[in-house]
Amino acid sequence: SESMKANIDLVKQSLDFMVQQLREEDQLSFLVFDHEVSTILPMTTMNIAGKEKAAKAISKLRERGQTNLSGGLLAGLQQFLMMKQVEGEKAKIESILLFTDGKANRGIKDQ
Repeated sequence: SESMKANIDLVKQSLDFMVQQLREEDQLSFLVFDHEVSTILPMTTMNIAGKEKAAKAISKLRERGQTNLSGGLLAGLQQFLMMKQVEGEKAKIESILLFTDGKANRGIKDQ
């Protein structure tokens, strides 16, 4: 969202660092949320090619629009549940990270 202007570089640096720490068997996906929610990196294995795709997605991150914080979180949870359905017990999603300034002004905002 526009309110992330002051923080977007820190988010990018944090994501770049995180990607470099991932192992080849790890998987990662990026969702962005502003006035809408979209996937900028579908679930991708973090081998060399996957890390390059992740770096490219990170470089394109921009602040824009409003903050649909609930939409971003719900989309992340939905992706988590989808992976559990597809992979069953083999699904190893262990974390959902939400990078935000907490200034929700779209979606659920009073809970």
